[in-house]
Amino acid sequence: MMKSIRFLALVATLALTLPAFAMANNTPAPGKLKFSTKVDGKKVMVHLANLQEMTTTISLENLNGDTRFYRGTIKKHNGYATQLHLDKLPNGRYTLKVDNNGEHYAKVIKVEGDQVWISK
Repeated sequence: MMKSIRFLALVATLALTLPAFAMANNTPAPGKLKFSTKVDGKKVMVHLANLQEMTTTISLENLNGDTRFYRGTIKKHNGYATQLHLDKLPNGRYTLKVDNNGEHYAKVIKVEGDQVWISK
């Protein structure tokens, strides 16, 4: 009888603590910015998450980095979304850069005619 009570107490304790542990592990790790993009015609949707309310810059430059076509600064936000219209960009390759808390992220965008491709 005593073993059954101990076993039930153990099961009840696990039932209460495992869901809380699982929920805590679903939170993105600090410093792990989420950077995603989606192409729609000649528009690129940019989504940023887990910015930690740190100042973040986003820019679009030619591949050489000597010409900037867009630059935005995000302050005191944890998430951000913007849409970049690429209709007026000449054919070529461009770099979409995000800088957040000393971390640097980049994706290459290729514009060719009415088509836009973006690296993963």
